[in-house]
Amino acid sequence: MGPVDPVLSKRVPGARRALARLATVGVLAGVVALVQALGVAWTVTALVRQESLAAPLGLLVATMVARGLLAAAGEVVARHAG
Repeated sequence: MGPVDPVLSKRVPGARRALARLATVGVLAGVVALVQALGVAWTVTALVRQESLAAPLGLLVATMVARGLLAAAGEVVARHAG
């Protein structure tokens, strides 16, 4: 048995699309989390070097917004999945 029970996917073909959407949202959320970690590292580096914080903090704000939107999208997709 793999990550999704093959019997279930055969009996409920509509679940495939919902699972694909949830997986897509999850993968995107993971990518954004990695970008956010890089943004934190960039911010710390800029602080230590006493450089401008505008770009690193802008990236952090953008990733926080993206993570929030992806979390909301995940909830909507899960709700529609049933």
